[in-house]
Amino acid sequence: MTKTEFERISAVRGVTQIGFLVNDIFCTMDHWCEEHGVGPWKLYRHTRDRLQNVVCQEGICEEDFAFYTASAMLGDLQLEVMQPISGIPFYSSWLAEKGPGLHHFKETVPDEVFADVLDYYGSQGMGILFGGEFFGSKFYFIDSVPELGVLIEIGNGKSPQGAPV
Repeated sequence: MTKTEFERISAVRGVTQIGFLVNDIFCTMDHWCEEHGVGPWKLYRHTRDRLQNVVCQEGICEEDFAFYTASAMLGDLQLEVMQPISGIPFYSSWLAEKGPGLHHFKETVPDEVFADVLDYYGSQGMGILFGGEFFGSKFYFIDSVPELGVLIEIGNGKSPQGAPV
């Protein structure tokens, strides 16, 4: 995909989520509900056996990993909070170095251009760090911090269907 082609699909791309890393996902959800009126929250526990097509650069995750995510809508914007449980330095190292707070913005793109968008970012030196598919919901974090100062997650905008909590 050329830069011109990438610019042309901007009409079907959009930032749909802001993600935060936290130390205690349950306290965070309660705080957002009680102090800011944000909820209800959908909570999921992610493990390697619950993800398909996992991409994980060396040092990002161990063979067995687990983490929580929870999401709630604030108008048209999804708020996501994440808490590492085990074996996921991608999240735990970030928390240790930067503390809880902003982690990423999610860019949603349609399935028909999903691979092209990932390839384009890769051609710009922003390859996939970590990601996979979770019951139909695709998510891939690209190595955008050196270039943009923040992580970008590329997703297909689909909610997990039939995912266990």
